[in-house]
Amino acid sequence: MDYLLAESSILKENYIYVLGIDHPAKFLNSGRSIASVLGRNVKLRGEFAGRFGNQYPTVKDYYRTSKDAVIVQDILPFVPEAHCGCA
Repeated sequence: MDYLLAESSILKENYIYVLGIDHPAKFLNSGRSIASVLGRNVKLRGEFAGRFGNQYPTVKDYYRTSKDAVIVQDILPFVPEAHCGCA
């Protein structure tokens, strides 16, 4: 799930499209630290920390509270020729 989509103030449904749901689901429910995920993006890391502090230490902690903000849509059933061995 994209952080900027999840925190968007625009009142519309937000989608992120994936080829296969297994890997994204595993990541979003992982215990990987937010600091690790945002480590290279100094601006985004600062924005996230300024907004939430240490409230969400792991990816799954943030995802649990924001998962309804973005619809993760698997497009593989609709575009089978896009199969890349990632499902």
